[in-house]
Amino acid sequence: MRDPLNKRFIRELRSGIGRYLVIFILIVISIGEVSGFLVADNSLIHAYEESFDKYNVEDGNFTSATKLTSQQKEKLEEEKIKVYEDFFTDQSTDTDTILRIYKDRKEVNTIDVLNGSKPVNENEIAIDRLYAQNNGLAVGDDISVGDDSWHITGLVALPDYSCLFQSNTDMIYDNTGFGVAIVSDKGWERVQDNNITYRYSWKYNTPPENETKEKEVADDLLKVMSENVLLSDYIPRYMSRAIQFTGEDFGKDRAMIQMVLYMIIVILAFIFGVMAKETINNESGAIGTLLSSGYKKGELLRHYLFLPVMITVIGAVVGNILGYTLLKDLNAKAYLESYSLTSYKTLWNAQALLQTTIIPAAIVLIINFIILRYSLSYSPLNFLRRDLSRKGGKRAMKLSHGTPIMSRFRKRIFAGNLGSYAVIIVGVLFSNVLLMFGFIMPSTLDNYNDRIYENMICKYTYVLKAPVETKSENAYKFTVHSLKTLGENGYISEDVSIYGVSDNDEFISIKDRDKIYTSKSYSDKYHVKEDDTIILKEKYEDKNYEFKVGGVIDYEGEIALFTGFDNANEIFGNEKGYFNGYHSDEEIRDIDDENIATIIDAKEMGKVSRQIDKSLRSIMYIICVFAVVLFVIIIYLLSRLIIEKSAKAISLSKILGYKDGEIGGLYVATTSIVVIAAILATTFISKYIVGLLYTEMLTKTMSGWLPFYVGPDVYVKMIVIGTVTYVIVALLELLKIKKMPMNMALKDAAL
Repeated sequence: MRDPLNKRFIRELRSGIGRYLVIFILIVISIGEVSGFLVADNSLIHAYEESFDKYNVEDGNFTSATKLTSQQKEKLEEEKIKVYEDFFTDQSTDTDTILRIYKDRKEVNTIDVLNGSKPVNENEIAIDRLYAQNNGLAVGDDISVGDDSWHITGLVALPDYSCLFQSNTDMIYDNTGFGVAIVSDKGWERVQDNNITYRYSWKYNTPPENETKEKEVADDLLKVMSENVLLSDYIPRYMSRAIQFTGEDFGKDRAMIQMVLYMIIVILAFIFGVMAKETINNESGAIGTLLSSGYKKGELLRHYLFLPVMITVIGAVVGNILGYTLLKDLNAKAYLESYSLTSYKTLWNAQALLQTTIIPAAIVLIINFIILRYSLSYSPLNFLRRDLSRKGGKRAMKLSHGTPIMSRFRKRIFAGNLGSYAVIIVGVLFSNVLLMFGFIMPSTLDNYNDRIYENMICKYTYVLKAPVETKSENAYKFTVHSLKTLGENGYISEDVSIYGVSDNDEFISIKDRDKIYTSKSYSDKYHVKEDDTIILKEKYEDKNYEFKVGGVIDYEGEIALFTGFDNANEIFGNEKGYFNGYHSDEEIRDIDDENIATIIDAKEMGKVSRQIDKSLRSIMYIICVFAVVLFVIIIYLLSRLIIEKSAKAISLSKILGYKDGEIGGLYVATTSIVVIAAILATTFISKYIVGLLYTEMLTKTMSGWLPFYVGPDVYVKMIVIGTVTYVIVALLELLKIKKMPMNMALKDAAL
């Protein structure tokens, strides 16, 4: 160690071990969580994409009203496809759920056994891993399905059901009320007479080059199938929500979680900078001596930069190790609790290393470089004289002599620590933004659940596969067509339903039947208002539609547009009078189930509510805990810095006879006033910030819309949590003042 300055690193680290350790732990936790998320996300995406070849996932499936004859199958395979039987039966279980049973697949959509083994005997069954988890089932249990009892031999994943949609037209998946399972050939004989659905999967002999080409081939294939098979369902792979939904969801949360990490690193970088600046102030005499002895400011700058950057780098390395081990599994679990994924292997992610190590270290380096360069810009004489004020000949802030001495003292303390207090206010704001974000999701979910039935157009919305008349007098026809948003400016592309409502429809009222009206959800999410222009596109065609908004309808249940019945049919080229749905407050009983695509009723909306709640609530509680921890750490570090900066003044106050409580009333009380005021102000400011972030997040990462809602209890919780945590920090600071020795004030005098 040729440079004597290097010998001071250990001493500096030891003297500030409490602060550095707290910052180090926060860096490790933050980077570990983000690293774990990125690694899990990347590994699961790779496993999902790999599953298409590994398990020979179908290119599509169709359902026939009857079992195909050999001649029908041969006719279809002339279209350069291979057709496979994939029959199933839907059965009710003793847990009041639906289990879809398949015969073990040998050629297409093959099974991944995650635990246990495949069924062999006639009374054995292997069920979906996620369905089993949500219903408290495990290998070795027995389950009643239909009229039979089955012994569970394994937990499996079916690659064509990575997301558990019972029907392709369902609003949302349901991994609790619906599951899939396989049985052996012997087991299939037990159920093959029970309401068998004749589903067939197909694989192309030569896969299409892209999705556009795939749609063209699938459209041609549909024509041939319609001529040769009595179809009841037809789903090419690119349209299968059970297969595609999972892949579309992966990667959506990356930008948000990285943004949170960099915000934390920026706050910590400023804390490092404030700490280094105070160290320079305390060591100004020694720095002046070193500069007078020939040291360059660049050498001192590098010296004071070393600890912040090294602590960040080491924290990042430890965080990445934690991310690749424990936290990777925890983040993967969040996905595995929503999707029924096949097994995966942890993959090295070079991009995650860059985002969680190089970029944080660069942020700390740049911010501290700017702060330290400014702090070291004085002359050697200024350092020797301990004159590091840029006020020049300006006088100190004038204070009225009529003001009590203690009040004047607090104002001086406040004026002398403006920089630290500014960082405290920013830190409290950031912590409250996180805390608000954690609290508003449960609040929003509860509000959505409470109003879920109010947000329904009517008690029953029937979407039909084809026009079917009903004798019900209280059913109102509508035509509905689905388009997609363009997905521009980083927003995701999502489905938008365009309803053409009948003139006499009592549930949807529009003024001008030739204009397009948006639902309130559409308006809120995309900031659309009357006279704005919106552009939507066909799902699988290169065709766009341009609409001018005529107004907004107070309906929050769906991202949708509304227009007149005839206008909708004209826009989409339908025959006059064409319809494919009914609005009704009464159940329609004279339409056969095979003619109904989907029914939106209280049961369906309850399923939506349950699944959204299950997917999001636990994550939001984690954010709440993290925000509280961050709040405590930031306040503790910065208030401690203020106390240490004033150490000599506190020591002198003790010599003059002031008691510990009186000194605490000066220094801790001043900080307390700032912190409490910041807590109160930023609690309400954070609502508007989170509102903007919430809209941005949902628009870019999630289909659909949950109206933003902050319950009154949220403000109370935030203020209470902030105040209680600060009281704990203040007590620690009072303890520190009590332990501060009197001789600190005499050190400079001796010099």
